[in-house]
Amino acid sequence: MCMGFGCNAAGIVGCRIIDSPRERLIAMITNNFVPCNGRFPTIIAIISMFFVGGAVGVTSSILSALLLAGTIILGILMTLVISKLLSMTILKGIPSSFTLELPPTGGRRSAR
Repeated sequence: MCMGFGCNAAGIVGCRIIDSPRERLIAMITNNFVPCNGRFPTIIAIISMFFVGGAVGVTSSILSALLLAGTIILGILMTLVISKLLSMTILKGIPSSFTLELPPTGGRRSAR
C-alpha cells in the first residue's frame, strides 16, 4: 500500500515479494484504492471544479485540503475494508507469517 502512494504500477510490481498467492492477489486488487501521484492532479481538479468552486478566499483552500485529505483517508479505509472482506469471503485461507530479515548489527566496522 505504501508503494501505491508513489505509483500504483510500482505497488503492483512490489507485490511479487509476497509468498502467498492468496495474499498477493488481495494486495494487487486493493492497491487500486490508494490514490497515487498520477491521480492527485485529477482528484484536485475534480475537488476544485465541483466541490469548492463557489467558495471564496481562505475557506476554499482549507476546504480543498480537507476534501483531499478525506479522499486519501477514504482510499486507505477502503483498502483495509475490502482486503478484510476478501480474506473472509472469496479468498479464504490461512494467513502467512511475515518475516523481515535484517543484516546483523553491532561489531566492528571495516577500516577502509
